[in-house]
Amino acid sequence: MLWSTSVWSQSLKRTLNANREAFREEMLQELKATDFSDPWINKVLWAIPAFNLYERGAEETFRALIGKYKTLEAQRRYHFLLAFYDRSDFLTGEQLSQMLDTEIDVKCRALIYACLFQRSLCPKIRDVGPYEKVLNTLVNETYYDRLQNNDIFKVLRLLNREQLNLVAFVDPDRNQIGSIQVLQKDGRLSENVYPFLFRAASNAPSCFTNGNTPTGFFKIRGTGNSDNPFIGPSTTIETYLIGEYPDDPDWQTIKDYDRLVPEHLRGNEMLYQAFYAGQLQRSEIIIHGSTIDPTFFRNTDFYPFTPSLGCMTAKEIWDPEAGNLLVSSQLDLIKATEVDGRPWGFLLIVNKELN
Repeated sequence: MLWSTSVWSQSLKRTLNANREAFREEMLQELKATDFSDPWINKVLWAIPAFNLYERGAEETFRALIGKYKTLEAQRRYHFLLAFYDRSDFLTGEQLSQMLDTEIDVKCRALIYACLFQRSLCPKIRDVGPYEKVLNTLVNETYYDRLQNNDIFKVLRLLNREQLNLVAFVDPDRNQIGSIQVLQKDGRLSENVYPFLFRAASNAPSCFTNGNTPTGFFKIRGTGNSDNPFIGPSTTIETYLIGEYPDDPDWQTIKDYDRLVPEHLRGNEMLYQAFYAGQLQRSEIIIHGSTIDPTFFRNTDFYPFTPSLGCMTAKEIWDPEAGNLLVSSQLDLIKATEVDGRPWGFLLIVNKELN
């Protein structure tokens, strides 16, 4: 089955013009509420990046929340930083430096450093625990290196062609549209190229929960269906990072990861983003569709795609009058994998120069 009937009716309603307008108004009213309850804080910190509400009332919400930053629980401080990661017009380097002076949560400290790096500020890294190595690669920008074609093909040769492997090409600038192809049994990439967005709503580095999709290797668990109406009814492809599932003894250690990488590329920061992400407890990264109204992102480079919480999002266009799905790179990819018939293998995501 290519879609979930259980969420189809919800998705259909969500994509109709009248309901999209009502939802947009609901989100704007939420921003104005400022009741500071935990549910309100959670909702607005999710909604602002998820629906690109920065120019639609987020400034007042930001001012209200930054005044209470120190009193928020660590998880909410993290999501506050995430929501304004690349918005220096809201969250300034001076404000971040002040936060760093008093922040004791390791994950929040690491994200503050990443925010500072994004603003071209490079304070000495300290007290970030397991994030230190990956933060140093962010400073050096080796985290964003592109792989040349000859090295890409050397990596592909190591994949088991008796399995169904997917290969994705992305740009370090995640505002650019990436693509997914099937690695065929003869070692060639499929002629059919399926466009996807690998950008998180936050646009934060991939080592962080709800950051951009990491580059490197994922194992593919299989297909599934989401009950999230924003993902929609299209069948998903479920992947998992190294160490994410204890029941897979062959996907736990650096040695398990290294065996997929040619010797001369072992330790390459770009190819090991997914390894770092797994070590830092990222999880549940899937390939999926979207029912989010693309007009929220009309002024972005990636329109009409919509970003996610760090997954890979298909181009799905819905008829706003009838609620029918008109275009879906997700369903196109699913159909190709169903016809293929091989058991699932790996997903490899690589930074390269996109044409």
